[in-house]
This record gives sequence, C-alpha cells and structure tokens, in this order.
Amino acid sequence: MSESVWNKVSGFVAARKAAVIIGTVAVVGTGAGAYFYYLNNSSPKPKGKKSKKLNKNEKKKLKKAREAEASKKIAGFKLTKDEEFDAEYPDIEDFSAVTELPAQEKSQLAQSFKEAGNKYFGKQEYNKALDLYGKALKCEIDPVFYSNRAACYSQLEDYENAIEESNKALAIKPDYVKSLVRRAGAYEKLKNYPEALIDFSSALILKDLKDDTLNKTVERVHSVYATQRAAKLFSEREPSLPSATTIASFFQTLDPVEIPEDIISAEPETGEFFLKTGLEAIINKDYDVAYDNIKKAVEKETTHRALALSYRAVFEFLSVETEKSLEDVQEVLNTEPTTIAHLVRANLFMSIGNVAAADIDYSSALAINPKSAAVYYQRAQARFMTQKVVEAFKDYEKAIELDHSFVLAHIQNIVGKYRAGKQQVALTEFEALLHTFPNSVDVHNYYGELLLDQNRLDDAIAQFDKAIEINKNSGEAVNAILYVNKSIAAFKSNPSGTKHVELAKQATELDPLSESAWSTLSQFYIQQEKIEDSIQAMFKAAECSRSPEEAVQLFVIISATEAQIRIAKERPFLAEKVNAIKASMQAAQAAQGLA
Repeated sequence: MSESVWNKVSGFVAARKAAVIIGTVAVVGTGAGAYFYYLNNSSPKPKGKKSKKLNKNEKKKLKKAREAEASKKIAGFKLTKDEEFDAEYPDIEDFSAVTELPAQEKSQLAQSFKEAGNKYFGKQEYNKALDLYGKALKCEIDPVFYSNRAACYSQLEDYENAIEESNKALAIKPDYVKSLVRRAGAYEKLKNYPEALIDFSSALILKDLKDDTLNKTVERVHSVYATQRAAKLFSEREPSLPSATTIASFFQTLDPVEIPEDIISAEPETGEFFLKTGLEAIINKDYDVAYDNIKKAVEKETTHRALALSYRAVFEFLSVETEKSLEDVQEVLNTEPTTIAHLVRANLFMSIGNVAAADIDYSSALAINPKSAAVYYQRAQARFMTQKVVEAFKDYEKAIELDHSFVLAHIQNIVGKYRAGKQQVALTEFEALLHTFPNSVDVHNYYGELLLDQNRLDDAIAQFDKAIEINKNSGEAVNAILYVNKSIAAFKSNPSGTKHVELAKQATELDPLSESAWSTLSQFYIQQEKIEDSIQAMFKAAECSRSPEEAVQLFVIISATEAQIRIAKERPFLAEKVNAIKASMQAAQAAQGLA
C-alpha cells in the first residue's frame, strides 16, 4: 500500500493522534520567571575604610534609619534580614499565634515567606527555600506554595516528595498547569512514563494544544516509553516467520529460484536432498517447509553450502533474526559470494539507514551477476527512498529490460512516475499494464491504490475486487492488503457506515499475522471512538510487527490512546477543553472531506 494513499485517506488518524500525543514542557528547574523581589529603601550598614566623622544631623538620620529597620514588621512580627541573599521574612517562633490573625494579615505573612523562598531558590539554596515555603503554608494554604516545594524537591532529586507536594497543590487546584508539569517531570525521572504522559497531556490540553515545547516533550516521552515497550516485546518473543504473503512479496524482489542440476536426483537425508526440497518448497510458496529443509541442508553439509546459507539468511532476515542472518551472509561473502547474500546484507543496511553500505552491496552483487534484474530493482527502490529519482528510474528500466516479466519492476516504475508528478502518464501506463498482465494481483491492487488517491472510489473498489477474485482463484495465501485497501476506499465512500470496519475485520481473520490489517482496524475503531477495541487491535498489530522500529510507532499510538482513556475517566474537569479541541478537529476533517 502506497504511503501517500494512506496519508490522504487517514487524516482522521493524524488528527486524533494530535489530540492525544500532545507534548509538554520540561520540569522547571531553575525557578526562572518565578522570582519575586521584596524592595526596601533601607541602606546597609557602612563597612570598610574609615570615613569622615558624621555631623550631628547625619548621626540623627542614621539613628532614625536603624530604628525604622529594627521596627519593620508584618502583622506585628519583626522581619529577619539575610544580607547575603537579599532576603527578608518574618521571625515567627510559634505559628499558633498566626491562627488568630485576620485573613489579610495571614496572606501578607505567607507572601513574605514565599518571596524570601524565591530568593533562596534562585540562589540554589533549595533546602532553605523549602523551609520558607513550608512556613508560608503555615500562614495560608495556597497551591503555589506546594508547587514551589515540589520544585525544590525536584532540584534535590527527591522525586517522590516532589510528587507528593504536587499532589497537594493539584488537590486544591486540579487545573494548575505548572504543578501538572512538575509532577510529570518527577514521574518521568522515576521512569513512570504512563503517569508522566497523563500529566503532560493534561497540561497541554489546558494550553489548548498551543505549546510547542510541551508538544515536543510529550512526543519525546511517548517515544521513550514506546521504545521500552517494543524492546520488551521483542526480548520475550520467539523468532517467527511473517505471513506467507509477506514472504512471497520479498521473494518476488529476488531472482527466480534455480535448483542446481547436480542435486535434482540427490539421495534422501543428504544435505543436497534437503537443499533441493527446500528450494522446491520456495517455488511452491510452502515457506515453513522450505525454511525447515534449508536449515537441515546447512546442518547436514552440502556441496552447495553457500547457496543454502544464502537462503537461510533470507529466512532469518524475515524472522527478524538479524544477527544470525548477518553471520550467514558474512560466511558466504568470505567464501563463495552470492547475489542473494549481498542483497540480504543490503536490506539489513537499509533497515538501519546505512545507505552508503547498502549501495556497495548492490554494486558487489552486480559484479557477480550483471544480468540480475532483482539487484537493479532493489537498488531502484533504495534510490527512490533516498530521493535519487533519476537513478531509480534508470534501474527500474534496466530491471525490466533484463526481465520483462518482472511485474513489480513495471509497477514501481509507474508508481514512481505518479509520485514524481506525472499522474496522468502513470494512470495511462497502468491501463496498458493491465492488458499485459491481466491476471496479476499486484497490478490490479496498485492501480486501485492510485485510483483511490485520485478519489475515483468506485473504480478503485472495482480494481481491489478484481485483485481479490484473482487471489482467491490462484490457490495462494490470502493477501490481506487487498481487503485493507478496499476498506479504506469504503471508508472514503461512506465514513459513517460500517462496511470499512467489516472489511478490516475480515482482513485480520484471513491473515492474523498482518500488521497492516490490525493497525487499520485499530484506526477505524478510533474514528468510531471505540477506544478499548482500538487498543486491543493495535496491540495485535505490534505483536505482528517485523522490527522493533515498527513496534515503536505502534506503541506510541497505543500509549497515546491509553492516555486519552484515562484523562476522560479520571479528569472530568478537562472535558470542556477536550470537547472544544475535538470539535475543532472535526471541523478541520470536514473541510478535507474526511468526516
């Protein structure tokens, strides 16, 4: 399925994701912007060198100034002055005396303690600031004072107490953004990512999703959490082959399997026999049997060890046994290099973004077999991905020249033109390709995708139906992507209907290992606001993913959706904000014709 098609028809997914994957700001760590300065007009006591004697009037003025300083009070309590930190606060031994004061005087005392605390906080004297904010609370209960204490604890790396103080602030004022952010930061430090995401997300909702820094922070935390979950999934999962359709698609990108003549009559139970049986099974698309026999061929030893290792490396690559695959490839390349080994390693390099290394393998493969259409095709795909469009088209054309029956090379050459802006040319060429390969599932499917992108929905559905019919009659494994694509077309035709969900469900039943089928169904559930069902389907998609990188993207959506559920259940005070955001997004979707 082309990326552009899905992007266009699933705008509701991106919009929904934006409402949940909402970032946030990092924990306030410096107190910047939170300082309050207590101004006074007193002069410090002169120090240093002897000055000239004061006259009578000057002595009188100085005496009065000192008396004024000594007599300065708030609510009857004298002030303590800390010259070093320019801080001033009430000197109270027994706070029981404060309880009887009028509310206004209590507030004055509390503010004085808070302002002094801010001075110490700014000078990184966090314990002293903590004490002063605590004294402010003895005068007046205010969520700001609890939040400031949380900031102190965060700076002291006492994150449990930072959370506790934030809890107290939020118990008084649940929509206190600064406290939400501070608590989220403490949760993140403790690696409690679900709680961090709830608080960060809540803070951004209160900001109407308009805080870029917050957005980036939530995206970062989602990524960290998703990476953790994906790593756990793959560490606990036994290696396994993907669906037969996925395996067949990869083998379509390789040169046709050829069985060496000298093993056609191989004796049973020999390495040559197992290799022959394995290669025959690949041709017959019986991949479990193929892999089992290829492994036996390597274990039993065979005169065609390099060939057996090359195909075992393919299956290991498809099973996400990356290290084993690379070991087999290295042995082949060190002894008897094959084009397959170079292509497997090129795919491994492309999966980690090492394009330069992959390109070397493509060149090495062509040095072994200059007439390999598969090498030109795979290199064309890599070049198109890396924006080397002109070179990609040359490689597609060379692949077609070497093997005119190479259907995928024809298809991707045309799709490439479509992506490059030559849409009418591409559509015309697809019409011609239908006459050349009338019974190709891939031709009908890819043509349907382009028609879908053109919003020619009935024509697209007709192509998907034809592809499904051919697939059924072929006796081959069911291709779930055909049903996925048809479900997307059905959604565009009637977003409020149920046909698209039925088709996506059918895709998951026909191919339970199809990540695309499960993730599409999940996103349809999101659109229907069946959030619990959406999460279950997305978990299935993650379990079917073929790499940790794929799983990370899926877990990002899962954690975002989980956050959405909890916010709705646990924070009803955000409902009005959430509904306003939702209405805005629905309006945007309607403007795009998606809702």
